[in-house]
Amino acid sequence: MYKIEISEDAEKDISTSTDFYEYKQKNLGKRFFNMVLKSFELILKNPYAYPKTNNNLRKHVMQKFPFVILYIVGETVIQIIAIFHTSRNPETIDKRPDKDE
Repeated sequence: MYKIEISEDAEKDISTSTDFYEYKQKNLGKRFFNMVLKSFELILKNPYAYPKTNNNLRKHVMQKFPFVILYIVGETVIQIIAIFHTSRNPETIDKRPDKDE
């Protein structure tokens, strides 16, 4: 059984995006956060179901929001690297310190 660990950068991604959506519309931030949690559940059920990116991270596309979750599968831990808006440059993920740990 896997457990999920969320990198500091991914925690910031979640917080920033939740706050942004809540500012845009009441309860939209809460809906975004709940969709993140649902995505984590899906990843936990079958972490290898989602494709690898060019830099060996796996990519889960979130439902209802234009975000992907980038993660690494270890022996017992799934490391969440980023909650990434699809309009952002994916090359910036390479600069995140947790990616190679």
